[in-house]
Amino acid sequence: MPATVSKRYIVIGRVQGVGFRAFVKRVAIRENLSGFVKNDSSGCVEVVAEGRREAIERLEGRLRTGPPLAEVDDLTVHECGSPVETGDFHIRE
Repeated sequence: MPATVSKRYIVIGRVQGVGFRAFVKRVAIRENLSGFVKNDSSGCVEVVAEGRREAIERLEGRLRTGPPLAEVDDLTVHECGSPVETGDFHIRE
């Protein structure tokens, strides 16, 4: 069975108002990940995702560029020690 990992990302840059959350949701669903994406009050986007290691790595690569109108300046990554989400990947308001 493939290794399952959980990670929390903070995406910094021009990432709000450019379709970033919908972009992340599409990628995560395609990769069969569970978790969520949400805007942070500081202007960042937070992503928490869980799934196969390879799928998480592909998501991380996509987070580094984002959708066409986004400008990602930095991406912080935190390993989560235990499962964080169950079910589908969703956008939190």
